[in-house]
Amino acid sequence: MTATPPPSIFNVPELVGLVAQYLSSHDIAQCMTTCKAWTPFFKPYLWRDIKLHSSYPAPQALALNRHRIRSLNVASNDSANLPTLAADLPDTPFCEPSQEPLDSTSSSTATGNNVFQNLRILHIDCGSWDNASDLNSLCLDYILRILHQSPGLLQLTPPDDILCDSVTSNQTESFLYALAHKLPCIKGLDMQGGGVPPKMALKFLRACLNHPQLVNLHCDFGIEGLDSYFIFEGFHQFNAFLSSMEDDKKAKEATGKIALGSPIKSLRLPGIIEGYPPNFVCTLLRSYLPNLELFHIPEVSRDRGVSFVESLRDAVAQGCPKLQHLRCSWYDDDDENHDVINGIVEGCKQWGLKSFYCEKLKEDLGYGESRCIMRTLLINHSNTLEEVELVQCQEINPFDLVVLFSCRILKKVKIQKSSDGDAAIELQDVKFKCHDLKELQLSIVQPEMDNERDYFSEEAEDEHEDLLPGGRHGRFGRWMKRKAKKAYTQIGSLSKLESLSLGCEEMDYRGFRVLGHERDFTLEHGWLRELAGLKELKCLHMITDFWSEMASMDPTNPTTATTPSSSIFNVPELVGLVAQYLSNHDIAQCMTTSKAWTPLFGPYLWRDIKLDSYHPAPQALALNRHRIRSLRIAINDFANLHTLAADIGNTPFSEPSQEPREWTNSSTATGNNIFQNLRVIRIDYDFRRFAFSRKKMSLCLDYILRILHQSPGLLQLSPPHDILGGSVTSNQTESFLYALTHKLPYIKELDIRGDKVLPKVALKFLRVCLNHPQLVNLHCDFGIEGQSDNFSIEDFHQFNSFLNSMEDDKKAKEATGKIALGSSIQSLRFPGTIEGYPPNFVCTLLRSYLPNLELFHIPEVNRDRGVSFVESLRDAVAQGCPKLQHLRYSWYDDDEDNHIVINGIVEGCKQWGLKSFYCERLKEEVNYDDSQCVMATLLSNHSNTLEEVELVHCRQVYSHDLVDLFSCRNLRKAKIQQSSCGGAVIELQNVKFKCHDLKELQLTMAQPDMNPETDDFSEEEEEEHDDLLLGGRRERFGRWIRRKAEEAYTEIGSLSKLESLSVGCEEKDYQEPVLDHKCDLTLEHGWLQQLAGLKELKRIQMTSDFWSEMGQAEVEFMDAQWPKLEMILFNSTNLKAIVGEPHWEWLQKRRPQLTYC
Repeated sequence: MTATPPPSIFNVPELVGLVAQYLSSHDIAQCMTTCKAWTPFFKPYLWRDIKLHSSYPAPQALALNRHRIRSLNVASNDSANLPTLAADLPDTPFCEPSQEPLDSTSSSTATGNNVFQNLRILHIDCGSWDNASDLNSLCLDYILRILHQSPGLLQLTPPDDILCDSVTSNQTESFLYALAHKLPCIKGLDMQGGGVPPKMALKFLRACLNHPQLVNLHCDFGIEGLDSYFIFEGFHQFNAFLSSMEDDKKAKEATGKIALGSPIKSLRLPGIIEGYPPNFVCTLLRSYLPNLELFHIPEVSRDRGVSFVESLRDAVAQGCPKLQHLRCSWYDDDDENHDVINGIVEGCKQWGLKSFYCEKLKEDLGYGESRCIMRTLLINHSNTLEEVELVQCQEINPFDLVVLFSCRILKKVKIQKSSDGDAAIELQDVKFKCHDLKELQLSIVQPEMDNERDYFSEEAEDEHEDLLPGGRHGRFGRWMKRKAKKAYTQIGSLSKLESLSLGCEEMDYRGFRVLGHERDFTLEHGWLRELAGLKELKCLHMITDFWSEMASMDPTNPTTATTPSSSIFNVPELVGLVAQYLSNHDIAQCMTTSKAWTPLFGPYLWRDIKLDSYHPAPQALALNRHRIRSLRIAINDFANLHTLAADIGNTPFSEPSQEPREWTNSSTATGNNIFQNLRVIRIDYDFRRFAFSRKKMSLCLDYILRILHQSPGLLQLSPPHDILGGSVTSNQTESFLYALTHKLPYIKELDIRGDKVLPKVALKFLRVCLNHPQLVNLHCDFGIEGQSDNFSIEDFHQFNSFLNSMEDDKKAKEATGKIALGSSIQSLRFPGTIEGYPPNFVCTLLRSYLPNLELFHIPEVNRDRGVSFVESLRDAVAQGCPKLQHLRYSWYDDDEDNHIVINGIVEGCKQWGLKSFYCERLKEEVNYDDSQCVMATLLSNHSNTLEEVELVHCRQVYSHDLVDLFSCRNLRKAKIQQSSCGGAVIELQNVKFKCHDLKELQLTMAQPDMNPETDDFSEEEEEEHDDLLLGGRRERFGRWIRRKAEEAYTEIGSLSKLESLSVGCEEKDYQEPVLDHKCDLTLEHGWLQQLAGLKELKRIQMTSDFWSEMGQAEVEFMDAQWPKLEMILFNSTNLKAIVGEPHWEWLQKRRPQLTYC
């Protein structure tokens, strides 16, 4: 007889749903891949709860499963996922002409499983709006389409500022239309935003109050446009709202319907500067909110009249019979606000309040009972109150807290006082009659000692004889301890308490500390044992420092149970943290460890791909393209490019396919066959490309362009060399520019290299980059060809046409209602030119189109500049580049006029100050004045802000400018690298540092020329050092130089934060050497000992031959005094012979991680 197998739980759909609700989306996907029988059961639950991220575009399968989505969370600016969700949905009423690309616009209405028929919850996160307002408007249109296709929606958090002026009126009307006609089942609406015009806010409020199903309305935005005192127009708008509500009520009654009022149960009105009109609030509560249960009390205008409190009380009593929960957030210390709260509290007296929440409550002790909120609350609702929460409480009468704890049905009490507030209960008053309390937060304070009488009664004296002996302080202290014990006993009697937050306020009376509250939670000196009855306690919050006196647990105690830790791989984020420190080889090893590890580490194996043209990648690479985040490949790597992109469709502007017939695939790859997660692409330049045929190289470039067109999330790009010129066809260049404009919406960094590019193409590329909404860093390392030695009319015409086209783009944006904020570029290097850019071109660009520029590579400027060029350049930077703080310049010739360009930009940044300056081949002639010297201009304007200065291959700079440089107190990095024939040195006697936070230093020192007629040292130095007077002039000069050298190295050694030091000395010969600089870094004859303070030093470079005189003593000094040393650099071509000496080998053995270069 055959046994019948037990029935499967999957035969009951309800059980599948119960199982699926405890599984994540990843686990559900795993269940679907278990077997074919499970797939149809779990598939509906895979798309149940969707939370999208704007940086990670969702798969196309999302659009096919929209009908399964029940909860959707998406950002308001998610231009990657919103088109996937709503591009094929029909336009909404009141919509403007479609702004979508032609290939995404669809006039057909999506039906069947293409509408959000099961969507119940929609949450639109606040995203940072893009500079391109057309993209923002299009995203909002997509959101509105989703709303109009979600008839079953129950909870909605719409986009921020949907009602504000930043959104078009048509879009706002479309939202209100959807609320009134397309969302018949909406229950909860959470509105966020900034300031909304009164007319629009009241129109929205009218739509909500008339909605037949809306239950919860939370308006976290403000009404703008009303002055400090209500003007006539403001009152008119609110009166018109009340009239329209009355008209709606009469219209319902005229049709035979019963006007039952709004179904809203929870309401928070929009904020307003000076409060709502009193008549508006009273009428709203009296006539239109019969189902209200929870109310956030709004601000009310101060012009209330004498009978306002009575009117408000009657309005609540007559119109809100279900109101049981009140909330109030205080925005000021207006005493008159107490009247508003008290009026509503008294209006609920007939049925009683259940909960009360208030922020920043402040009740002065001079208030009468009629003005105290807590007194009014407790007098009228002590028999019904279940929850009371006072947050950031500033002041409250302690007697009211005593009465509060007498409310017998109280379940929750939280008295959270502000940092400078007074909301504590005295020890002797801690008594509870609310024995069902589950949550408690309070602060306890001991009372002040009365110097004239004792607190305790005669009965207490009879009961406790020890209260009588001793002085008043002793008796008071003993009495306080008994009251503290009783207080903790009272807390411990709350057997149902689940959450306890407790603090004690310290008080000191005339230097006498009555109680030390840090011991309250100890067993020996405190009252922790009194809390033993809290068997249900789940959360304990110690506001006061009770923990410092609590005894630590003995780790040797065998009763201490140890719980085994769970695997870190249960948390996907931790897997990612581990994987980022592993190589691809190590990740592959992890995948082969066990089956459980394979799916965890699989996505990270293909994360960072660097391909080698000598070693073709496996075919599995094509199947995992969707996992790649970083890709590096050579431009001529035909084998790997074919594996990556052969099956991807052709790009726009592409020429007829050049692939062999068996490779051609006209279908576009989808699913995991596109580079949806690719963030970084770098195309390396390979000289072996010239060994390829032109046809094969063109095919490789086509493959690269296909990859770009299928990488919508790309952030960093280094495109192929000469993509804008050279051997690249015009169609391929156009395809690249098209991808940059339409296919790479999130590109942040673009590093483009090449040789010569035609001016027309270069300026077209520059225009595309400046108009890109997300591009931040643009580095152009190529030149513009075709310019003669002197600018021709055609050259100027091309640059002027560029400026005209940029102005046209700006006007076109403004004509569509967009705000032309300028380019988003923060770091910019222009293409190189032979004779420099036209002066007007540079000034106009800086003045009008680069407001976010922070780092600028100064370009060459044509010599035909005019007299007022420097002033124009300075004004252009000051007006148009307020964020510019980093300058770079590379010298290509000795044109003295280039100093003028740099100085103009440096002076333009004077208002805010530069932070860094980099310059190559700086040469400042002896005959320059301060207005021509770059360093003098830089230091005179930016000495208080400079943090980094780097002069590379410096030819000539004044020594006194270096002295001023080292006086900049905020300097972190100073690198003065002189050229082989340059003069960029500082004399020994001038080496003084005021930049004590310096971390990187490179400098070359030199001894000054000896004056044959007079001594260089001063009279003070003669009096301090007698030996300066002995011997001949050369001997005295030599001793003086040695002292200055010692002082110079002492100054360097005082830089305690220095991490990198590069030092050298320039040799000078005066008939016979004055100093032998080879001994400078020795212990016996030099000043190595003065560098003992460099404890943070990691890298030292010796640009002079110091190492030839160094021995075992010196390397032992380095080992002992420089504990963080990682690298030593020798300025020599014979490195092998140097580090082969025994003392250097000894140091290498002592420090295996040490590197010699």
